[in-house]
Amino acid sequence: MKNLSLILNGVLAVAIGVLYYLHFSCAGSCSTPKTAVVTDSLGQTVISEEVLGDSAIAYIPDSLPPAGNVAFLNFDELTSKYQFYKDGVKSLESDFRVKQNELVARQKKLEEDFMRYQQLAPSMNEETRAGKEQQLAADEKKLYEFRDQLEGSFAGKEAEFNKSFLKKLDGYFTKLGKEKNYDYVFIYSKGGPSYIVYANDKLNITNFTLQGLNSLYKKK
Repeated sequence: MKNLSLILNGVLAVAIGVLYYLHFSCAGSCSTPKTAVVTDSLGQTVISEEVLGDSAIAYIPDSLPPAGNVAFLNFDELTSKYQFYKDGVKSLESDFRVKQNELVARQKKLEEDFMRYQQLAPSMNEETRAGKEQQLAADEKKLYEFRDQLEGSFAGKEAEFNKSFLKKLDGYFTKLGKEKNYDYVFIYSKGGPSYIVYANDKLNITNFTLQGLNSLYKKK
């Protein structure tokens, strides 16, 4: 469904490895950096403090597997044939139309009230005219508040549906990725952006990268 933007920016977070190198002056050939993978108190895999000062490449464990197997999904075909997505979009559209019709009806009533006021204003005394203008202003404010509430409510429901949709994909591809040895699975749309919906956890080097970046920052 093109007009709902159900794949929102910022929803998919992908761990991107940053390989960086420190330049050290050394005579002849530099020694091979040590790699000592340990586990911290939280159970996270990290690099031993003994090797933090040697080289940034030492932060990446030798046991890290190479990335290779990549698969992709056609977004248009997926969203047009996946029944969960179709039912969800249909429900969102139906709910939006109901609220939109209510908004249009309120706007039409306000316009009619304003036109009636313009017709009767010349025959009203100053106090009555001022009271009617205040009422119209209050009704207009309520209309804007209802419009904003409608937009906020729909955005929230859209976000919840998008979250459920991505959760379905994540659960499915976590299992499929292990069975088929996929390292990455993309959602692809011709002429549009691509999104990673599955990444092999074995390729996640976030902890190692953070150690390296923080170590470099402390040496400033």
